Amino acid sequence: MVPLFTVYAAEYALQSGAWTAIGFPVDDVEARDKFYEYSNWMYQCGVFLSRSSGTIFEASLPLLWLMPLLQLINLVLFYIIATTHFWYDMTLLIPCFYTGLLGGAVYVNGY
Repeated sequence: MVPLFTVYAAEYALQSGAWTAIGFPVDDVEARDKFYEYSNWMYQCGVFLSRSSGTIFEASLPLLWLMPLLQLINLVLFYIIATTHFWYDMTLLIPCFYTGLLGGAVYVNGY
């Protein structure tokens, strides 16, 4: 249960916090809304793919505990990106997809 709680708490903080503050340009509300929509689509695609691969890939117990740690690293990375803007273009959708992959993998392997 700890990996599931950790990964979903990090995802909630990402989606309701860091991703809402990112947009190109950041001071444009419409741009922030657009990034938020696309980031959540990419996240959902990652979740779908990883949950669909549960019969193909089975995570070991150490990997199951590593994935929430990687999700927390994603949270820190997106927080830094949202505050410093050091990586600020649509290629940020790639780590959004990765966030979904981790979340779905923990879900499908945690039960």
